[in-house]
Amino acid sequence: MNPYSIDFRQKLIEVYEQENTSIRKLAQGFWLVIPECKLNYFFNQNIASDPHNTPRASGNLQQMQRLGLRNAPEDREILRNHLSQVLQTPNNVVKRFTKTFRDRSGRIGQADIEVRESLLGGVSGKFAKMKSSWKIMPDGSRKFVSAEFYGGG
Repeated sequence: MNPYSIDFRQKLIEVYEQENTSIRKLAQGFWLVIPECKLNYFFNQNIASDPHNTPRASGNLQQMQRLGLRNAPEDREILRNHLSQVLQTPNNVVKRFTKTFRDRSGRIGQADIEVRESLLGGVSGKFAKMKSSWKIMPDGSRKFVSAEFYGGG
């Protein structure tokens, strides 16, 4: 992983001094990005219908139901906390690769992707193996891209 830029480090120091918070809490906020719309895929909510998204979101919803997790703020928080823990675990990276893609305007781009493996526990007492994909941002932070469940059906 590349070192953080000077600008990013200065921003961290400024926020630390202004917010009166712990370094750990501050770092968590900068280290990971989980767009709320991405959590929709776990609960099959507001998903663009296509051959890729539809089956995955449907399978995710089945796993969420099996785990006893509903599309409710408290259960989304369980998911957010789990994903945060995934990034704090140093030895769960199972794959790194560069993905080439075409954006909405038709331009070709690339993204460095990291896949991490974890075990998500639900309120039902059941567990599901999850592989989550994270885009590695230029400043070293991670942006949640997607997740897939394996087994436990």
